[in-house]
Amino acid sequence: MTPAEKYYTFLDLTWPMNIMIVAELDVALPVDQVAEAWTRFCRLRSFPRLTAQADLTLRDIGPDRVEFSGEELRSDQWHARMDEETVRPYGLDVPLRCRYYVSPSEERSRVVFVGHHAIVDGRVGVANLQSFIRSLDGQAVVEQQMLSAPANPVRPAGYPWQQDKGRLIETLREISREHAALGDVQPADWPESSIERSPTTRALVFDASDSEKFLFAMKDHGIRPLPAMAAVWLHAVRQHLVADVPTTLQLGTAVDLAARHEDPRRPAAMTVGVVANRFQVDDGAPWALAQDVFREVGASMDRGDGDLFFHLARVKAIDDLDAGRRVVARSLEGAPPTVSVTNLGIVDPGSDPPWLRWMCGYLAPTPNQLVFVSGLGYRGLLVNSVTTDDLRLSPERAEDLVATFRTQMGELAPTP
Repeated sequence: MTPAEKYYTFLDLTWPMNIMIVAELDVALPVDQVAEAWTRFCRLRSFPRLTAQADLTLRDIGPDRVEFSGEELRSDQWHARMDEETVRPYGLDVPLRCRYYVSPSEERSRVVFVGHHAIVDGRVGVANLQSFIRSLDGQAVVEQQMLSAPANPVRPAGYPWQQDKGRLIETLREISREHAALGDVQPADWPESSIERSPTTRALVFDASDSEKFLFAMKDHGIRPLPAMAAVWLHAVRQHLVADVPTTLQLGTAVDLAARHEDPRRPAAMTVGVVANRFQVDDGAPWALAQDVFREVGASMDRGDGDLFFHLARVKAIDDLDAGRRVVARSLEGAPPTVSVTNLGIVDPGSDPPWLRWMCGYLAPTPNQLVFVSGLGYRGLLVNSVTTDDLRLSPERAEDLVATFRTQMGELAPTP
């Protein structure tokens, strides 16, 4: 396993982190047709058959133990089913689940991949979901039977702090100085972690016209979509969860730490890291904050903070499940409240059928996450998946938070 796969195995066991990759379809295919396609897909692809093992290796358990379920449900009932799946614990020996919700009267359906975050990340999940959806359209599935292998590092020589202990200490001091300069992370009254969670999932989709306006406005300011949307989320969180102006909030962002493996027969491994940066958020326009996000996240990646995250947790050296769970529990207990925003970029529709409307990825928030957001671009749409925890953020406040984000996004590119 890569360090990321190890870490998320420990996290899955400590605090279930079932990732959900979702495809929204403008067609109501019969349940038995989708079930048969899933069976064929699992014979051809190793990805849905992979499981994490107690010895921290990956194993292909074969096509006979994969899971599928299909239900006829109105579309307004789908998210409740997904909420149930988000934190449902299941053992390391259970592979990816496929859930299919179909509403024949609405001519709509939704395909959901549910799996351990130890094996499935957004990039890997979306690519395989596209392949499965294409098979429903009668397209051939490219066979991929080999297990994943760690990808090549982007920086083979490593980072300066990996070369000697003195540089590591100086890097930690630099991060500490940056944090101290911005002060303690808010909200100060965020509830302590507990075993119970009640995640709520929401899809927030901007149509092609609005999405185009946002992207042109971002381009005019020299900003990419991720820092712009992250800045708006930070503004919305400040407005609804913190009274002070300005205030310090923390942004957590997933980053890709590796180049792709050269062998196309091998599935891509989860080689990711997490960078966390503190920002002062006031009532002004988000453009300056977006510039800060762009600059600080880039500097963190250049410094190797994503790898540093795993190094400090000593994940690479841990080969015991119980020890790993204790490490993760300590890291969650000591982590400040965080707005988590990740970006899958623009997903190429390729040969996707026209009735595939959009895709996105959901992940249940950990105890310190105020809100978890994943964004991607698909066929001109900006798709945001939003997950909050009802036990820490009431449904009413969460709805207000999401509504404020939508309003402030609209203010970025007002209609002429």
